[in-house]
Amino acid sequence: MSKLIKTLDEVFSRYVRRRDCPNGIGRCISCGALVTYDTCDAGHYIGRAHLTTRWNEVNVHAQCRMCNRGKYGNLKAYRRRLIELYGAAAVEKLEQLKHRTVHLRESDYQELITYYKTKINQL
Repeated sequence: MSKLIKTLDEVFSRYVRRRDCPNGIGRCISCGALVTYDTCDAGHYIGRAHLTTRWNEVNVHAQCRMCNRGKYGNLKAYRRRLIELYGAAAVEKLEQLKHRTVHLRESDYQELITYYKTKINQL
């Protein structure tokens, strides 16, 4: 299972960075700094420990490494930007989802890997 999780993390990260860096350039969700596909992280608002939001497209965005790693996600700014993008209700839903438990099977991981590989190819 851990190999599937690692593969899904890698594929999902590629998808998020491609989505948020069209033509290779984008902006950090938290501070707005210019980032490139190769120099940004797929930063999580709700941490990766919460499987219910780990691969949620609203929860994960391109983020500069200073915000993601140096400022531990720069979460106050991240939250403000999420509200601008999706509205307060969507952010509150994310915050509630983190308290839920989800049990994924091997087939669930495989489906998600295939799904995000397809989405990458569509970008």
